[in-house]
Amino acid sequence: MSRRRRLTPQELERLCSYATPMGRCPYTRVTLVKDGARYGSRFCKAHCCRKIEGNSACLNLRTNNKGYCQHHILCTSSINDQPCTNYIKNHDPKDFKFCSQYHNCLTPGCANERNHPNGVDYRYCPDHRCDHADCANPKAAPSPFCASHTCASPACLARCPGGGPGGADLDDPSRYCDRHRVCAAGGCRRFAHLDDQG
Repeated sequence: MSRRRRLTPQELERLCSYATPMGRCPYTRVTLVKDGARYGSRFCKAHCCRKIEGNSACLNLRTNNKGYCQHHILCTSSINDQPCTNYIKNHDPKDFKFCSQYHNCLTPGCANERNHPNGVDYRYCPDHRCDHADCANPKAAPSPFCASHTCASPACLARCPGGGPGGADLDDPSRYCDRHRVCAAGGCRRFAHLDDQG
């Protein structure tokens, strides 16, 4: 039976710091590079968190297959003045900073934070939420408003009061802007003339 050679202190210093009751990781420590600067990690490529903070590599062990530790995959926002405990979207701090449950905009590919005025979850960031006051629906591109608050007249992107849920009823006079508003009489498709009182 062969005996394993004892490692010198210098060789031990170059090995990954990850250890279990079965023994220590046999791989060498990795050096992370950011903007041309090099940062030595305590762990090998398989065990190190890839985040660099300040002037050093993260000292924590990675916990997911994206290469980050528990601390760096938590949402960076807060709920009721307490740090959010949800994981960031896709568990990847390179692309996202907020959790998908409560803080990240629901528009696919968007990494911006949602609006929460007065505790109401608007689900979308200001770039993707309807510009009509208190509307939580997404914008209907290229309009700055959602489908319900965009004039139903072809090629008009003006704001309208908006119909009921979804605003699908094109006979509803509230689906048109002041310029294109139609008569409220049943079956009449002529434009309505507004006076000074509306």
